Amino acid sequence: MDEIDVILNDARNSISSYCINTCKAKCCKKGQLFLFSKDELSAVTKNNTQKYIDSNNIKKNDYGNFYFDLETNGGCPNLNLKTSMCNIHKNINKPKICSDFPLFKAKKFIVSAGTCPAVQNKMFENHFKEVEKLGYKVI
Repeated sequence: MDEIDVILNDARNSISSYCINTCKAKCCKKGQLFLFSKDELSAVTKNNTQKYIDSNNIKKNDYGNFYFDLETNGGCPNLNLKTSMCNIHKNINKPKICSDFPLFKAKKFIVSAGTCPAVQNKMFENHFKEVEKLGYKVI
């Protein structure tokens, strides 16, 4: 694992209790969940993919990837609404976008999800300073 990945993982891990207790997993309830493989699709749909496609809850974009509209569907089907915890958090087929949220590495950039309350509350500032020292630009 590269040094940048260690920093980003540490940043994500630093907000886990905030996500569960304060934010209540807003990211799992709003926007769209992009799924880049059949394994991710199966994990999210609990192996009921066709049911979700037939009911128009999962759609395919122009690039052949699937996406799940979280708002229309009441959130991710794997989110426990009582505990704000993910039922597939430890599943190796959990969508990469879920693992990476809210900080995404793209070449020499770190893209932070502006919709994330932790980003809005500047909870990653120390981590951002570290990644900038490695030559990454945070956007």
